[in-house]
Amino acid sequence: MATGPQRFGSSGQGPQPFGLFGGGTPFAPVPPLVSRYFNFFDGVQEYVQLAQPVTLSGSFEISVLLYPTADRAHILADNRSGNTDRLFFEEASNKIEIFVAGTAVTFSGFPPENQLSLLTLSRDASNNYTCVLNGVPLTITAGQGAGGSFSFNSIGGQFGGVTGVPPFAGIEANVRIADNGTLIHNWAIDDNSNVIADSVGSNNGTLVNPSGGWGLFDKQSDGDWLGQELATVSESPVLGDDGNPEFFSVANISGGNEYRISAEVLTFSGSADCGWTSTATGGVPNGIPATPPFRSTVPNIGDIVGGDFTSTSGPDVRLFGRISAVCSFNNLTVKQLLRSA
Repeated sequence: MATGPQRFGSSGQGPQPFGLFGGGTPFAPVPPLVSRYFNFFDGVQEYVQLAQPVTLSGSFEISVLLYPTADRAHILADNRSGNTDRLFFEEASNKIEIFVAGTAVTFSGFPPENQLSLLTLSRDASNNYTCVLNGVPLTITAGQGAGGSFSFNSIGGQFGGVTGVPPFAGIEANVRIADNGTLIHNWAIDDNSNVIADSVGSNNGTLVNPSGGWGLFDKQSDGDWLGQELATVSESPVLGDDGNPEFFSVANISGGNEYRISAEVLTFSGSADCGWTSTATGGVPNGIPATPPFRSTVPNIGDIVGGDFTSTSGPDVRLFGRISAVCSFNNLTVKQLLRSA
């Protein structure tokens, strides 16, 4: 196995989109296994337009890594006028559905929001369909045996007809297409560019209406991914020594995302608790629990406070102290977390 940071997929080398998932312990002191960029599709108007349509007439397999931030979205679609072929999911209807030549092939299930999921959908030579989500086969409820061709020319975009299902919101990556058992396309979507490379079939795409933005992430041994450091400082001032509650902003965050935060107790005197907080004068609650391990009562020097939480809103994350808990912290870290399903 290669060591050190490496890019996913752009050259056709390196790790594949399988085997990314598993459990583990937060703050495990292990180095990242790989570094890569993810694009965050905005769910409104951003998608990848391919240079040429892809048409699958026989047996095929579609594999894609998803991190949806909405409860329904298109994954692949043919956006040419009048075309109905598309692959999408809807949480409210508990379905993943692919339209093939006008026939809906439907499976029970959906990729969970704010988690990385691996979806594989395939059709064999006898037009039998299977769909596997995070290693679990899904039950087919309609459309088994549907023949004809499936076509698409966009990743994350809507199809060429009337639809209430929006474009994809969140991360869509490692889109791999096999035709009759042969890998013919691989869009890693790790390019950090508006040009999305196809490392196998040379059917490159263009990122249309880019607005979500790219983020660089490191894969951890438990299969989760951590973003780059967001903390603007590495050490806090002494908090609470002026006789009042005192709050110190460490980093800006966005609502709806998951983060991993940590701080080491540098100094402490008093009898109360201190640590991370979700409220402050002039601030907005951001979802940090007001309980351990995010705060500690009479901590020892060197103790770590922090954990994983999902933000309810911005604008920032803060540490606090007060007259009964005068304290300071160092080794501050705030990183966006992409959790594997």
